[in-house]
This record gives sequence, C-alpha cells and structure tokens, in this order.
Amino acid sequence: MKVLKRLRLINWHYFSNTTTDLKQITLLTGPNGTGKSTIIDALQIVLIGSTRAEYFNKAANETKGRGRTLLSYLRGQTGISDDGKVINLRKGNFTSYIAIEIYDDVENKTFSLGAVFDVDSADNISKHYFYIASPFLKNNFSNSETESDLKKVRPMMYKELSSYVRKNYSSGEYHF
Repeated sequence: MKVLKRLRLINWHYFSNTTTDLKQITLLTGPNGTGKSTIIDALQIVLIGSTRAEYFNKAANETKGRGRTLLSYLRGQTGISDDGKVINLRKGNFTSYIAIEIYDDVENKTFSLGAVFDVDSADNISKHYFYIASPFLKNNFSNSETESDLKKVRPMMYKELSSYVRKNYSSGEYHF
C-alpha cells in the first residue's frame, strides 16, 4: 500500500512555505476560507496531473463569481480592490511548489512527487512535474545550499531543481 505522508506547499495561494504531516486518515476541518479546498486542489494537481481550472473548488467558483485559476493560486489572489484591481500576495518573478511524500510499504521506500511552477512578471507559467526516489529534498526545494545570505534563500527554479537532482541522484532515481 502507498501512504501519503507529507504535503509541502511553497507559494501556493495563502501558503508561503508549509509542510504538513499526514496520517492514514486525515480530516481537513475549519471555517470557510481557511485553505481546505486549496489543499485539495493542490493534491489534485499532483495526483491527476491537471491544472485545468474546471477541476478547482467548484463551490468557490460558483459563490464568488470568479473562478479559481492556476495563476490565481500561484499569485495568491486575495481579492479585488474597490477600483477593480486584483490583489495578489506575490508579484514579479517567483517559483512555487506542490510536493507530496509517499511511503510504499511493499517496497519499504519513500518517494516524492510534485509540481514546480516558475512564474514571470508577465504571468507566463512554466510547469514541470517530478518524481524523486527519496523523501523531500534536504534543502526543502530551496537554494539554501548555494546561498550564504539567508535573506536571499528562495525556492529553486525548475532549472536549479533539475540540476540539483541530476547532480545528487542517479538517472533511475528521478524523472521530470
């Protein structure tokens, strides 16, 4: 059996950098607007491999009149100002991650699946899915191993992740 052990969200809607431990049975509870559907939508992206907006939280799409999109999740859209401008938590260029850690009790191994999104200031999104035959990376998907200034530590862009994995894993231990 494969068991979902952990979820990591970096720059995904309201979640700036969060790792959540999961159990075989995990309940998501809380008031409206606390991120339950945001977590489900993130899991869905990794598990079914689709970022089509029609799969995102249908209840929120119907009640708020504006559908959730991949870009609104990545930018961290929090609302619309009185003058009609979109309010986002993230501007400019940045990288986002959704990653899950899975334990396979038949093989007695842990592996990671995920998606990395590089977003530029013109709202272009570069999307890549990955498999790594290990628990989450020790650097937590950040440039912390190459950056001495803690103020400059940030999520690795796809090219950096790809380079890091190719350097630290053998060819059969990862796939993009």
